[in-house]
Formats: sequence, structure tokens, C-alpha cells
Amino acid sequence: MPPDDRTRDITLPPLPGRPPPALPDEWKGLGPLSAEQDPAVVRARRMATGPTDEMAAPPRAVPRERTLAFSSPEMRHRSIEPVQVRSNPRRWPWVLLTLFPILVIVGFGVAWLVLFSRM
Repeated sequence: MPPDDRTRDITLPPLPGRPPPALPDEWKGLGPLSAEQDPAVVRARRMATGPTDEMAAPPRAVPRERTLAFSSPEMRHRSIEPVQVRSNPRRWPWVLLTLFPILVIVGFGVAWLVLFSRM
């Protein structure tokens, strides 16, 4: 395998009996970083062991911009009417979806009764 193969995963340890993965040239001067020296690990351990009442407050959120909606003033100049949300949703599809399977089951039951009563 050529040493400059970028498809090789360099995050895994080398397989037994195989050469270690080739690192990019800009990484050659960097040595292995132990978990003790990693600043993120040190900070995470310090925060995990610290009392919660002394933790810093979360950063203040930036006020969010209002979402552009079809009924907003920005959309007033459109050639279509603004979309409105109805207070009473259409219920007939749910009634149909509920009653249709019941009617099919009852219909098959009646058909079976008629079929078996003639035997």
C-alpha cells in the first residue's frame, strides 16, 4: 500500500504484523498526546468534579429572528392569499379511515355467515 493513500483510516491502531498507518507530513512533528495532557479532558474532569452551584451560567442566547411565514407582513405583496391555520380541523378523513375497516370486517363476517349457513 502506498504511504500517501488517503483512504486508509489513520485513527485505528495498526493491525498486528502490518506497518503503522502513514501520517500526513504536517503531522510528523506532533507527538502522541496522552489523555492527561489534553486540555479538553482536563477541563471536562474539572467541571465534572466541581460543585454545580459554582458553575458558570450558560451563555446568553441571541434573540432569534422571526420565522418568515405566509401570513407575515413580508409576504403581503404575494399574488396568492396568505395561508391560515383553521381552528377546526377536517375530521372526515379520520372518520372514513375508522369506519371503512370496520365496515369491511362486518361485511366479511356477514359473507362468511351466509356462506356457512348454506352448507
